[in-house]
Amino acid sequence: MTRVKDNSSTPMLAYVARAAKPPPGFKHSPLMIVSSGYDGDICESWFYSRVLVEKYGFNLIIFDGPGQGADAVLKGTKFRYDWEVVVSSVIDHAERKLGFDLAHGVVPYGISFAGHLCTRASLHETRPHAYVLDPINPSNRKAMSEKGILKNAKNRIFRKCKF
Repeated sequence: MTRVKDNSSTPMLAYVARAAKPPPGFKHSPLMIVSSGYDGDICESWFYSRVLVEKYGFNLIIFDGPGQGADAVLKGTKFRYDWEVVVSSVIDHAERKLGFDLAHGVVPYGISFAGHLCTRASLHETRPHAYVLDPINPSNRKAMSEKGILKNAKNRIFRKCKF
């Protein structure tokens, strides 16, 4: 467990797990950075994402961002709309403090409301190799599609990734 500090909020609680071996066909394990939704926390997210470490060989950071988890309840932290600041802080912490090599791959994974927050982050934070956006609420997904947000995010991500 670690605390990640962004530039304008209190430190964020995070779980860190390192894979025992890389995924099949990889020399090194990529890093998956997981954030949950409005009412989720890192404990709940661990159950969704631990298979990434145990079965698929990803390194993993799961964090409670501002307005999430225990800090939202105990300290009254509020959500940030500029989630790219949060994602950038976690990536910086992973590289500088935890020693992860970003060249091996970094993929933010937004679950539920964080899927929507990571959509915005994908437009501004360009170091990740890809984003996994899992915004469960279809009405929010429809609204973002109508405003062109998802299209712009997909275009940027697919230009960057070479399959």
